[in-house]
Amino acid sequence: MGIGHKINEEELIHIFDQFTGEVIHGVLDDEVTEFLHETVREMASGYPVYVSKGDFTNLLTDFISMFNFDDKNGGYNFEFEGIRAQGSTTIVNIDD
Repeated sequence: MGIGHKINEEELIHIFDQFTGEVIHGVLDDEVTEFLHETVREMASGYPVYVSKGDFTNLLTDFISMFNFDDKNGGYNFEFEGIRAQGSTTIVNIDD
């Protein structure tokens, strides 16, 4: 059994928008932004999210890789090129 970390959706989307502002040159259209926000909302649940290859998989993987999670007490730290965030999480058990 593994664990995941449930994070407040709006908090996670806010961090994601800051992250994409740094790594994407230009503006995403509304449809792509909504797709990415929906995926980030699913990620906030703490459970695995499956994204089809080619659907911004690398962007989402890079985003998540910037987090360090506290598996004992719950919580996270995020750091990327001057963007820093920390907060609490709820630990969820995930069946393998």
